[in-house]
Amino acid sequence: ENERSSKHGVVECDERDVIQRIVLNGNGLKGTLPLELRYLTNLKSINVQDNHLYGTIPPEWSSLASLDSLVLSHNALTGTIPSELASMARLER
Repeated sequence: ENERSSKHGVVECDERDVIQRIVLNGNGLKGTLPLELRYLTNLKSINVQDNHLYGTIPPEWSSLASLDSLVLSHNALTGTIPSELASMARLER
């Protein structure tokens, strides 16, 4: 696996340069969770804990069929976990 990192986070790719993992915890990120992540269908892990993110979890993220880890704690997110995500078979509970 390829790992591209900086002091601000890690983006890990497979041998075909397909993004597998995004780790951006504690980066002071502000704003809402990007709907566009739904297009990264091979993504296995997202960690954006300990930032300043707000709003809701996009139900469209349910298209991330390979996702097995989603870490969103220590942000200002509101609402409930979308039922579409709750039914994702690979996602750890």
